[in-house]
Parts: sequence; C-alpha cells; structure tokens
Amino acid sequence: LLQDVRYALRQLQKNPGFAAVAVITLALGIGANTAIFSVVNAVLLRPLPYKDDGRLVVVLHNGRNPVAPGNFADWQKQNHVFESMGAAEMWSPNLTSTDNPEKLSGLRITSDILPLLGVQPLLGRVFLPEEQDPGKEQEVVLSYGLWQSHFAGDANVLGRSIVLNGSSYTVVGVMPRDFQFAPFWATKSAIWAPLVLGDRLNSRTGNSLRVFARLKPGVTLDQAQAEMGQITARLDKEFPGTNRNVQALSLREKVVGNIRPALLVLFGAVGFVLLIGCANVAHMFLARSADRQREIAVRAALGAMRLRVLRQYLVESLMVALMGGVVGLLLAFWGTRVLIALGPQQIPRLATIAVDQYVLLFVVAVSVTTGLAFGMLPAWKASAANVSDALKEGDRGTSDGLRRNRLRSLLVGSEFAFAVILLAGAGLMIRTLVALQNVDPGFDPHNVLSMVVGVQGTEQASAGHTGPFYQQALQKISTIPSVNHLPLAGDQWGFPFHVQGRALERPGEAPVAAFRAVFPGYFRTMRIPILSGRDVAEADNLNTPDVVVINEYMAHRHWRGEDPIGKQITFDDGSKATPSWATVIGVVKNTVRSNWVAPAEDYERRLEIEEARRALDKIKEPMRSCLLLKQQGLSYREIATTLSIKETNVGSLVARGRKQFARVYGKIGGSR
Repeated sequence: LLQDVRYALRQLQKNPGFAAVAVITLALGIGANTAIFSVVNAVLLRPLPYKDDGRLVVVLHNGRNPVAPGNFADWQKQNHVFESMGAAEMWSPNLTSTDNPEKLSGLRITSDILPLLGVQPLLGRVFLPEEQDPGKEQEVVLSYGLWQSHFAGDANVLGRSIVLNGSSYTVVGVMPRDFQFAPFWATKSAIWAPLVLGDRLNSRTGNSLRVFARLKPGVTLDQAQAEMGQITARLDKEFPGTNRNVQALSLREKVVGNIRPALLVLFGAVGFVLLIGCANVAHMFLARSADRQREIAVRAALGAMRLRVLRQYLVESLMVALMGGVVGLLLAFWGTRVLIALGPQQIPRLATIAVDQYVLLFVVAVSVTTGLAFGMLPAWKASAANVSDALKEGDRGTSDGLRRNRLRSLLVGSEFAFAVILLAGAGLMIRTLVALQNVDPGFDPHNVLSMVVGVQGTEQASAGHTGPFYQQALQKISTIPSVNHLPLAGDQWGFPFHVQGRALERPGEAPVAAFRAVFPGYFRTMRIPILSGRDVAEADNLNTPDVVVINEYMAHRHWRGEDPIGKQITFDDGSKATPSWATVIGVVKNTVRSNWVAPAEDYERRLEIEEARRALDKIKEPMRSCLLLKQQGLSYREIATTLSIKETNVGSLVARGRKQFARVYGKIGGSR
C-alpha cells in the first residue's frame, strides 16, 4: 500500500495542473458540505445542553402562547405524567451596582426549573423552594458570561450583593460556560431570580409564564398530551375559556422545529454541488486513464493482476480526495466563521457552531466516500482494458473506445442533470427573495434606530416622574442634528377586547388585539400611513378620555362597511358595569410585525384559522381528543391506548367528531 501511495504521488507530481484542478474542485464541494454540516450538527444533531433532553417538554397555549399563573399551578398539582414542572417569566432588570451599569435580559423562574434541566452550577447553588415565598426572593444566579464581564470571574462572588432595579439581591450561584436557558424565546438571558407568584397564584388572566416539564421515565409525549387534554378540559369547564388549545411539545422540537426544513434543504443543495464535482473529477480521471492505457497494458503484460491495477487507481483517487478534504476543511473553518457572523439571530444555538470532532469525522468520511465515488468507474474501466487492443490502439495513437465514450456521456449527462436541479432550486430561491423584497411591510425601516430604555429602580420610576423624564429625554436627544424624529413606543402586548354595542363574547372567545402604547410622532417616524382620522396628539393624556388608533385589518374585521372613526372598544371585562371605553380616532395601514411572509392583508386566511380553532374548541371530549390524535397520524389502536378507551369505539368517535366540527365550523364561518 505504501508503494501505491508513493507511486500515486509521483503521478500527481507529473501532472500538477490536473492535480490542482481536481483538488480545488473537490475542496469547494467538501468545504461547502463541511461548513453546512457544522451548522446542521450544532443546531439539529447535537442534543440540547441538558440532562436527558429527550424527556424535556414545554407546555403552552397553541404551542407558542404563555400561560396564566393559576393554570400553571393546577397543571403542576394535577398531572401524573411529569417528574417535575416549572415556569419562567421574562425579566429585564437594570444592574446599577457595578462599574458597568447595564439593562440585562433575564428570567424569573420557579425553583423546579434548574433542577429539572439537570445542569449543576459551576459555583454555589440553585434556588430553594422557600425562596419563592414573598419577601424571600432576593437571590440571583449569574450566567458565566455576566460573571466574567461584570465580576471579572471572581470566585468570591458568592454572597455578594448587587443592585437590580433599585433592590439588593444576593448572588448564590454561577452557571457553567455553555449553559443557556431558555433555549427559545428568551435566548439572551444572563441572570435568573426566583419567581414569586403571590396573589397571582389564582389568576386565570395575565398570561406571562412559559411552562417547562420533564416526563417521567417510560411516559411518551402522546401520553402526556392526552393527560394534559383531560386536565385542561376539566379546568375549562370550571373556568370557561382559560384552558383551551394547550399543547405539550418536545423542547428540542420547539427549539429547532422551525429551522430544520431550511437547513436540510441547504444541506441537500451543497450535496448536489459535491456530486457535480465528483462527476467532473471522474470525467477527468477517465480522460487521464485513456492516456495511460499503454502503461496499464504493459504492466498487465508483465504480470500485474487486475486487482493490483484497480487498487493503484483507487489509491490515486483517494489521495486526490484526501487532499481535497484537507483544503476543504480549511475552507470550512473560514466558512463557519462567515456563517456565524452573517447568520440571523433567529437560528438557535448559533454561537455553538464550530468545527469539532464530529465535523472532522464527517470530512474524513466524505473524503473517502468521494474518492471511491469518482475513482471507482475510471479504475474499473482502466483495469478491464484488453491488453492486445490497448497496445494496438497505442501504436495507432487512438484514445477512446466506444464503451468509454458511453461512460463519458453518462458522466456529462449526470453533471448536467445535477446542475439543472441546482439551477432550478436557485431560481426558486431568487424568486422567493424577490417576492420578499417586494413585500410591503407597511412601514419604512431604513435609517430607523431603536433602543430599549428602562427606569426601574431609579427615582424616575416613581409616580409623577416617569412622564417628565421621558419628555426631557426626547427634547434633549431631538436636538442632535442627525435625529429627525424621536417618538417612544412601549412593549407590544396581546389583549382581548370588546366592541361597544356588540353581544358579549363567551369567556375565552373575545377577539385579541396587539396593543402598544405610543407617543405622538410614532407613525410619522415609522412612516406608517394614516388612512383616515388622526394621529395621537400631545393633548391625548391621562387626563383625557382614552383613544386608540387601529389598523386596516381591525377596521375590516369589526366594522366592515362602516366608518370605524368614533367607535369605541374596551380592554376591560365586558361584563363590568362601567368599563373604560377607548374611542377609535384613526386607521393606519397594516404593518408586518413578526412574520414577513404572512402579509397583514391576508384577512380571510386568518379568519379561517381563527374560526377552525373556535369550532374545534366546541367539540366535546373524547371526540375532540380522538380527532386531534387522528390528525397527528395515530392509528386507532394508538389512540385507544393513549386515551384509555376501547379501540372499537375510536372509529365512531372520530366520525362523530368530524361531523360535529363541520357543522359548528359552518355556523361560525357563515356568521361573518
């Protein structure tokens, strides 16, 4: 074998141009595949950095919406499928007790959260159950990054007091370098504190919690979903409209589910690039083998076995492939850095992308497979040549036989086929990109700078000081020559509302609006056109009646064919004797909020989804659960096992559920 390697190197040295082109061709394909595999490995294949992450689940409304404290408390008490269950709530404290004051991203969590993840702190401890009691929650656990940046990695940080939002907290722990929680939603959390629910423990509104849980050994996700369906059905009867569409999802799927299709498509695309490269190099080797026919014939005439010639050719192809793999690995190191720098922040675990031992094994495997793929056919053809014919053809100077021409035609055809597939895919991607660029977001994002400002823990947070502080800040910053407009806008929330003069909705069925409090000038700065009515004015304040500006969708949905200006809505409970009414003073153009590919003008599709959900909510159990599980692809036997019912009854329950859904959906759809 060593002799074959030396001979292969001599052959490549004799033809440096051939060797360089072959190595570069393969390096580009292997490098692209390695770079993308490093992303696939980090995002899709590598387990989450928690103990036995396959048993971790997240429980949310509709699989994405937060949960009310009272519901979480009941789920935690009544379930029998989870080993433990905890909740987390967004927290953005101002850290003011260090040399680098900063607004942090953090979470308030119950004492169950960190233990159920199975990750031990690097220093100190996690929270105790009693630290969830009111007045005992002044402890924090730091992330490794925050510990390094603000405390210089001081090992004596435990027990140190820090000031957050004007209150003193004690550091009780530091998490390891690679620890991240939550892996979705609040991915930049750098500090954690106990979650005290207090008076909110019985609240069925104010949904703000994300619920995490660990399955008991032997319990499947379907079984957990079935029990949660039973629990929420009981609770929804007791507290109507509070426990609908609750889903238990795998935490791993929640983290990577949205990005998986795009990554796999991209991985397949670069795979086609490598296949084209293999076909190209195989074509080169086949042409080169024709020039070496006489050499092979002489060796065969001197007694060289066919297997010996075949091995020699394969060693040469493997040497070229391994060289291409080494150069491709260098390209992959550079490529992964570019991907991390340019990759959107929505890609989960982006910071963990690296060329590790698994990526190195991938390079070796791809290189060897590639060498065999492009080297086998030329080697087989060369070793199968007829000695007498080869010598005669060599004397006449001829190069290719009919069968070799057929093989070349096959390779050229495969290159064209793969290239056409890639070009078709590229064309579709370009068309999608052009379509996205042509989407009208409803606002102009160019030259718009946003920042997060918080006054928690300062004297400006006290009553009567917040408004004047922001007004003074706006006046001073607006004097900067490069600043044209400087409005303020609060966080975006989703609130149910009731339209004046309409029938009162059943609990849980009130429409929900995305709500944001804004200063005058917000629409002008964002260049959101006001279609009718007026903008928010300085005169609209706490001492005047409430006013709202709505978008086209809301006007179309609730006042179709009417002028919405002057109409009134309330965010209070519609059953109140004297709810606080807000008057519609303007209508603005629809704007894209989170999903660029789902334009706000897509009214009817949104209505259909909403109506289908409402119809499904009205189906009685166990027909509803049977219908949902059947839609997920479960067999009748699996449904019967999950719901603990007779298999013979499942078919009729599914059929009745479908009929009831069609009847209810028809009534809801026909009412608009």
